[in-house]
Amino acid sequence: MIKGGEESQRLRFAISPNAYMLPISDTGRQMFETKGGTLFVPDRIRITTAHILSMISDKKALSNIFYAVKLKTETVPRNKALCVWFNTTWGLLTVLSNRQETHGGWIRIKMTQWRTLPVPDLNKLHPSQIEALSAIFDRYKDQNLARIPDQYNPKTLRDEVRYDIDKAFLSVFGVEAKDASLLRLYTPLGQAIEQWVGE
Repeated sequence: MIKGGEESQRLRFAISPNAYMLPISDTGRQMFETKGGTLFVPDRIRITTAHILSMISDKKALSNIFYAVKLKTETVPRNKALCVWFNTTWGLLTVLSNRQETHGGWIRIKMTQWRTLPVPDLNKLHPSQIEALSAIFDRYKDQNLARIPDQYNPKTLRDEVRYDIDKAFLSVFGVEAKDASLLRLYTPLGQAIEQWVGE
């Protein structure tokens, strides 16, 4: 299982289970089979210490902090493609615009909210685009991103990985972007986050 939500567990796209459960009944085993997954998104997250929003486990798991997302048509590349989307600036903006603030920099996104978030329709993407998004995951899965506010704060913006991920995502759809163009998006976003969390 993925137990706890320490900052060290939210640094990279790729994660591994850090604990184990032993089902003591058929019900427990059935729950693991039906509810377990590899693509995870948070129930609650502290934006000031989070580095990413979505992760993929190298083994099927359950979690006491994160939701396991199950796609109707699930493949490894499709899971990776959706994980990449959530970890782009546009995925972050989508989540933040639908957040439920709980305290300070803490936000909560219930499963009902995750289900209704606007995301790219993977069924309408060409298989080559799915594969390209999956390749972005593989390229950056072990990279440590800065804390989310630092990825966009104009005073501390120095995360080349943030630029690279966003540019790679856009290129899948035929859009070329330079760092300067993205900075015009990052700067007001960083200012808004700074004003919101007060740090």
